[in-house]
Amino acid sequence: MGLELGTESFDDPGTKRSLVSHEVPQTFLRPNSAATTLEQLPVGTTFLESQAVGFKVWAPRCQSVDLILFPNSMAATFANRAHQAPWSAAGGLVVPLTPTTLTSGRPQEPTSRSPEYYAGIVPDLGEYSFYLYRLNQRDVRPDPRSRFQPFGVHGPSQLVDHSRFAWMDQAWPGVARRDLVIYELHVGCATSGGTYRELLDRLPRLRELGVTAIELLPLAETPGRWNWGYDGVHLYAPKAAYGTPAELKELVNECHRQGLAILLDVVYNHLGPEGNYLREFAPYFTAKTQTPWGEAINYSGRRSHAVRAWILDNVRQWLQDYHFDGLRLDAIHYLFDSSRPSITNEVATVVRDWESAAGRPIHLIAETNVFDPQLVNSYSAQWADCFMHAVYSVATPQVKLTNRDYRGSSDVHLALEHGFVYRGSTAREYARYEPTEASEKVHPHLVVSLQTHDSVGNHPHGHRVHQLASNDLQKAAAGLLLLSPTIPQLFMGEEGAVDTPFCFFTDFRDPGLRAAVDRGRQHEYPHHDWAGARLPSDPAAFFASRLPDFDLWDHSMWHWYRLLLKIRREGLISGWLEPDNARWYHDPLQHYYRLDYGTMELECRVESWLRPPGESQRLVENQQSIPSTAATSNDESKQPEIESSIIHQSWTGIEPTTSRCRITLRSAVANPG
Repeated sequence: MGLELGTESFDDPGTKRSLVSHEVPQTFLRPNSAATTLEQLPVGTTFLESQAVGFKVWAPRCQSVDLILFPNSMAATFANRAHQAPWSAAGGLVVPLTPTTLTSGRPQEPTSRSPEYYAGIVPDLGEYSFYLYRLNQRDVRPDPRSRFQPFGVHGPSQLVDHSRFAWMDQAWPGVARRDLVIYELHVGCATSGGTYRELLDRLPRLRELGVTAIELLPLAETPGRWNWGYDGVHLYAPKAAYGTPAELKELVNECHRQGLAILLDVVYNHLGPEGNYLREFAPYFTAKTQTPWGEAINYSGRRSHAVRAWILDNVRQWLQDYHFDGLRLDAIHYLFDSSRPSITNEVATVVRDWESAAGRPIHLIAETNVFDPQLVNSYSAQWADCFMHAVYSVATPQVKLTNRDYRGSSDVHLALEHGFVYRGSTAREYARYEPTEASEKVHPHLVVSLQTHDSVGNHPHGHRVHQLASNDLQKAAAGLLLLSPTIPQLFMGEEGAVDTPFCFFTDFRDPGLRAAVDRGRQHEYPHHDWAGARLPSDPAAFFASRLPDFDLWDHSMWHWYRLLLKIRREGLISGWLEPDNARWYHDPLQHYYRLDYGTMELECRVESWLRPPGESQRLVENQQSIPSTAATSNDESKQPEIESSIIHQSWTGIEPTTSRCRITLRSAVANPG
């Protein structure tokens, strides 16, 4: 056993001894390192003293594993081969790893008595920061716990020492759940360049708008140059197209400096189809269950303890090494697990433990789509998209983006009053909610949206609400959303009614996979009109989805959203915007919704008419005259000002013929009646 360079090998007895020794030399240990043997090394890469690095990989399906080290001087060569496969060991140093066990002591990862792991210590890496693993003297693969994949999902992994970053957010207090106003964005499309650094320039305007948290679509490295993020195959490696790990940390640092929380969407139910080499190492997946996107992750089968540790350590990485303020778990109902405690509960435990250690709010949001009462106590919040789909059923009934049935105006009211129309469990069993007199009020931990990446991106042309209905309807619905006692979430560009679409896009390199995805989108929504729609594999689908410059936004919409969020903030500070103070009224014939807040000091009334475009036209034709409106939200030249009795009226007079919203705030003392 020795070191190899290219096809020639040579022995270096001194290096060989330190690589295969079961004792980690004391000079290699950092003060906070608990590892003293190869068995005690954590899985992944561990930076020790004197520039030594420990490598450890879980690979029970392999007879041998070699570490292939590449010098930094090969970066330019690697860049020319970015996103290509396969890779080889050519030009690298080959370091045979030692079969070993694991005695990490983590509760979720029992001690392994069989040599399921391969490990080694490299004393001084010097100019070697890229590496691959060679399995069974044959296939060369990236690290399953790679921290960075600068050349794509197939290429070499790069070492990242998280301890080297200088954090400046030690005094950051976080954002309480009741204060959350979430802004969902795709890093690659939120700016013209699609990078973390360009996103820094957008933060001040988001703060001015009234946003308190941004939520990034998944960052795990995906195949190709662009992707929504849900085809990730390297959970620990933030996507290289957006910047380096250090630049991501700079974004988090700056968010905290400006008073913004930053959340991350993570996918723990499946991995993408290209560059997914994990099954060659170990049983990461199970054939017993399937998700709509492929094999489910092995959470309760044989050897699942190490799979669960892989997920839980990933949760720790985003919170501890990147200082994210919370995670949103994608499609939690597809985390199939018969264990007790379940992986969803273990994730919650890890998050709560880190929240206690960090001393600030850490949010854990479950995408359940339907309300799951079982998660109320363990998760900070749940995605609830019933209001969104109910609004779609009123505004554009021909556009159906879910297999659940929504019944127009009555379901809008049900979603507003209770937060949801359907309720169920993570077992994917759900039913329509039938409220009674004793029914619970709206849950303040529900995350409610008017549009999301799914609702916009799953439309064949990536159209937004204002394009499918009208700007007036969006403004009226936004009044209900942003002044409800739930957690509002915006989708990037919504606040400016931008005309750019948000298309579904991928950049798979496998021709068969590209064709399958292009066909699959149309089969998933066969009732839609796909004529002229961009194919996911067409680069134009990605570039067309980038937000335009702010000068091209609808500024009247932006000012309307800013006003609503200003009122919301005042309501939270004053204490009247609370579920117990809310009363809802609904007139289904007029598509009229009213929300009344009442306290001893203040009364607030929010009224919205959600007129479907066709009905609005009929009303205009049947009505001889319409009184002039006062200070409408459509008139940017008349920016509303806060008054002592009326905050804002976007319409006065007789019943409106188009969608409208009216907001009135009065002193209860001054108006006792």
